[in-house]
Amino acid sequence: MPAAFSPFDRELQALADDERRASTARARLRRADRQIVDALSGSFLGTIVEVYETHAPVTVLTRTESAVRGTIVEVGADAIVLRTAKSRTQVLIRLASIEGLLESSAGHNRHVDPTPNGQTLIDILDRYSETNERIAVTTASGNKVMGHIDRVGNDQLVLRLDGRGDTMTIPAMAIDQVVMAS
Repeated sequence: MPAAFSPFDRELQALADDERRASTARARLRRADRQIVDALSGSFLGTIVEVYETHAPVTVLTRTESAVRGTIVEVGADAIVLRTAKSRTQVLIRLASIEGLLESSAGHNRHVDPTPNGQTLIDILDRYSETNERIAVTTASGNKVMGHIDRVGNDQLVLRLDGRGDTMTIPAMAIDQVVMAS
């Protein structure tokens, strides 16, 4: 004849089951976090994320021969946002246009989730489009245009140029860098 469990025994068993499930879920999350960190470790994107996490000053060298100094304040899927050191200007830089990072020798302290936020350069520009701030766009070939964001499409930026008010449509893939005053 099987032993009858008291209500107290059933509650104790339920608590133990809940704790086992929670412990298993925590272990699964730790493994997933470790896999993300391992995947980023040793990669260029991983280095960018590490610099972002430490809030260390950095100089970003781009293929248009410019060097931008500041602190990385956002890492997107295909771009970073850098807050310049001397002013409150923000610069969006496409990852593909970065030719090098010059880091300070500051130690690394992880403060935030070590994964990019998934937003693309176009997503970030769309967020800033409502500010109506004047921006400067540098294309992959080094062309520079200035104006205000007229609209942002799926894969393009339409800029209302300074002066006559003409508009210029720039394919997102041609944008290397965007400087925005904030």
